[in-house]
Amino acid sequence: MKSPTTRRFFCALAALAVAALPLPIRADASSDVLAAGKNFAALKSWHADETFNKSSIGVDFAAPDRFRLQMPTGTQYVIGSDIYVTVGGHTMKLPVPQVGSMIAQLRSPGQAATFAKTHAVKDLGASSVGGVPTHAYGFDDTTEGISTHNVLDVGPKQLPYRMTVNSNRGKVVITYSKFNVPVTIEPPA
Repeated sequence: MKSPTTRRFFCALAALAVAALPLPIRADASSDVLAAGKNFAALKSWHADETFNKSSIGVDFAAPDRFRLQMPTGTQYVIGSDIYVTVGGHTMKLPVPQVGSMIAQLRSPGQAATFAKTHAVKDLGASSVGGVPTHAYGFDDTTEGISTHNVLDVGPKQLPYRMTVNSNRGKVVITYSKFNVPVTIEPPA
């Protein structure tokens, strides 16, 4: 039989071990999704793999406004308000002023705050993405007549690790990685 001192020691040791676990303190579902959105907007770079309708694309981002989209048809670049498209071995620079404002909106912490205020977010519990412990949140959205059911898996440092979007048009899964890993994105020469 353990003495009271031994029991207190093991209880204190167990409490210390639990306190040392790298688990984020969860506020409420909306606040957690808001924090993930703000943290994501603050990243200097990231990579995403997006799958939909049996095809996939890879996306690299470098702040403040550079994207590389690796698609089955070739690689496209977005640099500020310019899109570089290569077709038949020839690269075209297409100025698209709206792209710059869309990128700014994407990176705006205010965008995440607006989202959190206008969507009912449900806590779906513990999840995992590629072996990384995450926490899942669900919400529904209707944009331009398309209704979706969405699941956001938030992982370490309250960053989004996966977004799953189900709609009448199909299922899209975006898996994020390489957070703040330096990447160089330059338009083709």
